[in-house]
Amino acid sequence: MIPRNNLDVDVLVIGAGPAGATVATLVALAGHRVLLLEQSPPRRGGMLELLPPATIHGVFAFTGAQALLQPHEHAESHGATLNWGAESYPWPIQFAAPSRFSRVVPTAYHVERAQVDRALTDAARRQGAEFRDSCEVVDLFEHDGRVAGAFWVASDGVRRRTTSRYVVDATGMDGRLDVVAADGVDGASRHDAFTTLFSYFTGAQRAGVSMPGDSFVAAFNGGEFWCVPFGPSLTGVGVVLRDHVDVRTDADIKQTMQNLLDRCPAAAEYLFGGGPLTAGPQSEAFRRSARTYARTTFWRPGLVRIGEAACAVEPTLGRGIHLATYGALQAARSINTALLDNADESLLFDEFEARYRAEHRRICIPLDELVTLHYDETFNVIAPETGVDATKLTWAAEALGGFSSRDPVLLNATNYRDRRGAPARLDGQDAPGAATVDDTGDSSRDRRLLAVSVDGMRWDTPADVEAVRSLV
Repeated sequence: MIPRNNLDVDVLVIGAGPAGATVATLVALAGHRVLLLEQSPPRRGGMLELLPPATIHGVFAFTGAQALLQPHEHAESHGATLNWGAESYPWPIQFAAPSRFSRVVPTAYHVERAQVDRALTDAARRQGAEFRDSCEVVDLFEHDGRVAGAFWVASDGVRRRTTSRYVVDATGMDGRLDVVAADGVDGASRHDAFTTLFSYFTGAQRAGVSMPGDSFVAAFNGGEFWCVPFGPSLTGVGVVLRDHVDVRTDADIKQTMQNLLDRCPAAAEYLFGGGPLTAGPQSEAFRRSARTYARTTFWRPGLVRIGEAACAVEPTLGRGIHLATYGALQAARSINTALLDNADESLLFDEFEARYRAEHRRICIPLDELVTLHYDETFNVIAPETGVDATKLTWAAEALGGFSSRDPVLLNATNYRDRRGAPARLDGQDAPGAATVDDTGDSSRDRRLLAVSVDGMRWDTPADVEAVRSLV
């Protein structure tokens, strides 16, 4: 391993989307040197994203990104209406967290993706991360059997070499950093390919929702519509199609979406009286390919994969951004602990991967299964004949609100943020802030060997790692 004094940075993050910017902020907050590289220039406008309550009041509040979103940049809602699945009537879902654990107000934000990216990268820079856009990473290099940095080219055409203790691959679904991986892994176990179309509609009457301002999702044979209000007259409308659809031009995308409304009466009723926006900065329609998958491994020595470089889910109701930032939070804890304590790397990053995979499995559950299947206390599906059909709406609300992991930072970000000056292993009851019985411990459903530290930024690693390993 290259000595730290000879490194250019502690962590090199490649990709400044929600996952990359979040991990850069949290590692920089812990006092480490971070370089964040992004291939694309800053975007303007773009698709309307729904940020679930656990994302906006959890991860975004914890990193400071929430405070960087201006009121005029987002709308808010407290739930969604699902016209879905085997039931013959809509499901009114009110975003909620388990009340005995959480102090979060269950409010979702509807925000354009450009504003999300800007807030997250600004938060990273405010915490000391260096951010460079219009940079292309062309190769990784290794030292002593671990990834030790990357070669990259900036807009000036100069090839640069940056050494780091860790490289974070947040390059997205189509990233190619894994081609140099020594583990011989193909890249992903893939299933459920989608085509996503998006356009802004104006003038829709928005009928059929349980509460004004709620998102609306309706299934039809071959896909689903999802509709997100953005102000009194503007609505972001997406279609997730189970099959490949090769439409490219703005006009073709909008016409295809209009044609699909004939196959989805519930969405047609919601959007009645409206149509695609045809002029102005929000008149552009978008097409994107998507998949649900998880790579066979999320890390190897020196390299950590997060966001769509690791796993992805169906892009409905903000689940993609939630999963990306959740994975970034887990990765940051492992990186911060490794840089601080030189603890057992396998223990730290196996914890990151296990928690990340567990959340991916939970939110991969199709929406129709969320309202028809049965679950046990760890949110695992159980057979209908052995389970009790209890509060399906509560389960759906917890999952769609982003709280299914019960990660303590998602449930009480403010208290954990206020503890950042505390020693890493300070007992919870002695921490600054108004700690209670419910928020002093790690309430996560996914806790394996390690617990979240008192400030939420790292793991509380045991003094004797081998003693803990002997318990497994």
